[in-house]
Amino acid sequence: MKSTAEEPFDVMVLNTNPEDFINWPRERKLERYERVIAWHDYISDLHSLGKAPIVWGAHQLLSPSKFAPVVQMGIAVYRVRSWLEFDRLMLRDPLRDVSRYITIPLASVAEDKESDLEKLDRAGRMLFSNGDPATSTMYPFYRQLFNNKPSYVGQYKYAVPSNPPTDLNRHHEPGDPMQILVIGQNPPELIGQWDDMRKYIHYQKVLWWQDYVAMLTEQKKLTHAWGVHDFCDSFLLADKYAQLVMAYEVQSFGEFGTLYKLDPVRDATIFITILLQPVADQKTLDEETLASARRGAILTRKPTLEIPQLATPRL
Repeated sequence: MKSTAEEPFDVMVLNTNPEDFINWPRERKLERYERVIAWHDYISDLHSLGKAPIVWGAHQLLSPSKFAPVVQMGIAVYRVRSWLEFDRLMLRDPLRDVSRYITIPLASVAEDKESDLEKLDRAGRMLFSNGDPATSTMYPFYRQLFNNKPSYVGQYKYAVPSNPPTDLNRHHEPGDPMQILVIGQNPPELIGQWDDMRKYIHYQKVLWWQDYVAMLTEQKKLTHAWGVHDFCDSFLLADKYAQLVMAYEVQSFGEFGTLYKLDPVRDATIFITILLQPVADQKTLDEETLASARRGAILTRKPTLEIPQLATPRL
């Protein structure tokens, strides 16, 4: 990864409230609401310096499959020249000790393509280099169990989104398209349950993703796209994941679903999907939440239940 003083690099940082936030006492919640507003000011300062060129908020579309508490989420792409600089920015974050984070070391799509080509070549050499005729004989039959390359592969000139900076003062206007952030990674079973031949076929599909990005870029359906540098987990023994990050721009969920189905690795990938909103709208909502908390609104105090008194029956 490029991390010299001459070459800035990008890290995506997602923050949200702790899992037990719903059980926090009122005063502690209020403190975090105040820190959220401080985060908006902090990230605005970084944005003006070019240190956080891309910042989004997130709508409260949480989960279609399980009950989930309302969350506050901030998403920013930090642009730094060293990991020490990144550490210092994170330590200055007003939310640093009252939030959970995902940190993603972003790579350009071009860098990701080079890595994917190397991965496919290495997997092929390891699979076929011993000259075992059984492997060569089995492969065509095994390959028939999986999808062939999509029709769009090779049909579009190689192109990627420009990953433009966001306008921190822009609010949503009627008729604006939806933006949906998708973060995908291979499933854990790729490590311990997939045989080498299946992995080799999966790496072919990963290369088709480059054509998928090119197609969506030409159709102006992507605003941002990145690969992800190899990294596992700083705290847990974890599988090695390959990842992708994409921001779709569509007019409806129907259009998103149509495009999403064309992703060549969709059926072999697990995803985080976030409905984005302009961070200016997020700040407005966060200010309303803070004001409501300061007034002691019902959402931040236990409701009292008044039980009507029943008349004493006459005997």
